[in-house]
Amino acid sequence: MGIHRRKVSFVRIIVPIAVVAVMTIGGAAEGLIEIDPWAAGEALVAGNTSFAFDLYRTLTMEEPEVSDPGNLFFSPYSISSALAMPYAGARGETAQQMENVLQFGLSQDEVPVMFGRLIDGIRCSSCSRPWSQGRLFEVSMANSLWLQDGYDVLAGFLNTLAEDYKAPARIADFSGDPDGSRLTMNDWVLRETHGTIKDLLSPGDIAPSTRMVLANAIYFYAAWSDPFSRERTQGSPFTMLSGDVTFVPTMHGSIIGAYASLDGVEVVDVPFTGGTARMTILLPEHGRFEQIEHSLDAATFAAYIAQLEWAQLGIALPKFRVESKADLSEALMAMGMRDAFIPESADFSGIDGSNELFIGKVIHQAFVDVREEGTEAAAATAVVMLGMGMPPEPIAVTIDRPFIFAIREEQTGTILFLGRVLDPSAGTGD
Repeated sequence: MGIHRRKVSFVRIIVPIAVVAVMTIGGAAEGLIEIDPWAAGEALVAGNTSFAFDLYRTLTMEEPEVSDPGNLFFSPYSISSALAMPYAGARGETAQQMENVLQFGLSQDEVPVMFGRLIDGIRCSSCSRPWSQGRLFEVSMANSLWLQDGYDVLAGFLNTLAEDYKAPARIADFSGDPDGSRLTMNDWVLRETHGTIKDLLSPGDIAPSTRMVLANAIYFYAAWSDPFSRERTQGSPFTMLSGDVTFVPTMHGSIIGAYASLDGVEVVDVPFTGGTARMTILLPEHGRFEQIEHSLDAATFAAYIAQLEWAQLGIALPKFRVESKADLSEALMAMGMRDAFIPESADFSGIDGSNELFIGKVIHQAFVDVREEGTEAAAATAVVMLGMGMPPEPIAVTIDRPFIFAIREEQTGTILFLGRVLDPSAGTGD
């Protein structure tokens, strides 16, 4: 699997898990509606966190054929949300494998309801922010379902996506105009991510055999509780895993944050404004990055968080910007979600009442920009579902005998020219 990233040498040390459980909706502040993500389903949030670290491990360590040695940034929420939609129509072993990998921890009927509550809750935290104070905090998310025109889908599945995932069906012409459909979906992603995620779907990602695409988009912006002064940003040394030292623009500031010094790793919480979210940084000791990374899972991360204590911090944090894009199909298969991608094994009969559908690709793209005033991040995921039925064989037509032909103007039907050919070789001049 190719994961294309802009190389920024410091990101995997400074923010190794920025959108896993790090940029999280936090406690309430004055003027905000209190948002408790656990109210949207403790099992759902806990399961998504476990999935996040399992995918992180797959992409960085355990499966060389699907990993990348460079920087890494992704949105487990976006990936989980996008896959939850076809999961609603999965059956049998396909559903079981998806549950095992995604770790929803709920019955199949409960998952859409809890996702709906989670979406509503996070949206509320954004819409309630007093904008008179300027652009301080915004989080938005959207789901969409794109269907091949004329493709029959069960009413129950359509209702679930429209009511719980806020993804009413949109009609597309994958068979007749796959590239035009691709561009339309890319435009939707671009709008929903405030212009940050461009060209999620590349040429060739949508084929005439595409039956539906299920997509998620998420956008995040938050100002720091204690913004950094641009005047204090300066080039500072950063030691890479190889031991080489490079100089990178580094922000310097004094903030109220949370801190813990543990065995082999420093843990820092840098809060965003109003207690809306926070960035958690894991900074392993020199020479212990691989050890800390290899031991990282949901339980270990939770143990780190439990040790944090509020403190006055003098912090030096590199500015960074990372963009990544990947087809996660191989990674998800390596994690155990195999049947969904195999035409002969996939069972999404809860979508269309047949066994025709299977997942062709799971394309994910993410972006983060950390700077003095705050952090902007966005991601989008597209689950491309294909039909197992092969397109009909083309009708063979061989013009090998005398024929009559006409040239017609299409809009009015006017015959502009009319004729016949009895001998194609006559008058060719060859």
